[in-house]
This record gives sequence, structure tokens and C-alpha cells, in this order.
Amino acid sequence: MHSRAKQTKQRKTLAFVCDLGYNKSNCTQRQNMKTQTTIRVEETNYYKAKEILDQMGLSYSQAIGVFNSMVVMNKGLPFEVKIPNSETKKALQELEGKKGKTFTSVDALFDDLDS
Repeated sequence: MHSRAKQTKQRKTLAFVCDLGYNKSNCTQRQNMKTQTTIRVEETNYYKAKEILDQMGLSYSQAIGVFNSMVVMNKGLPFEVKIPNSETKKALQELEGKKGKTFTSVDALFDDLDS
């Protein structure tokens, strides 16, 4: 790749990363207006998420910004949300009640799946 083309690609990638909300020192200042909001989340998950995000070098606010950008880019949630059907609910209940099948080997599992 030519040097100029490589630099252009790097600038576009950097702009994309900045638009996702990462607060990197080499990101150029964006002229986007910011808004403040309040959300209510489960306290335990909030602190767990903050701890994980901190390990990633992101603040909770930055992660929300990334999530918002992904919603816009995907024109919806950036992951699939499903309502479990009756078969899935039954399987989950079996597992919670420890009534699921057990196998002595991987081969036995695949034999059962193939039957």
C-alpha cells in the first residue's frame, strides 16, 4: 500500500475509533455536541461492569458512548436479542434442576446428538 493511502486509511480508522467514544490522547477534538443523561441500572452489575471496563481502559461513560455508536451503526442493538422458545425454556429448566443428560465422553455426546 502506498504511504499516502496507508496514512489515509490510518486517519479513517482513528476517526472511527474516536467516534466510538474511546478517549485516546491522539484523537482529534470532535465538534460533536454532548448531552448528559441519567440511567438506572442494577447496582451489582454496574460495579462489575465498571471494574471490567477499567481493565479495558474505558470509563463507564465511554462504554455507553461506544454502545450508542454501535446502535447507530447497526440501526438497532449491536447484538441479537431473543425470547426463549418453549424448547429452550424446557432445556434451561432441566439444567437448573440438574436433570440434563450427562456423557462419559465427547464421542458419547456426539453419538447422542447424531441419533
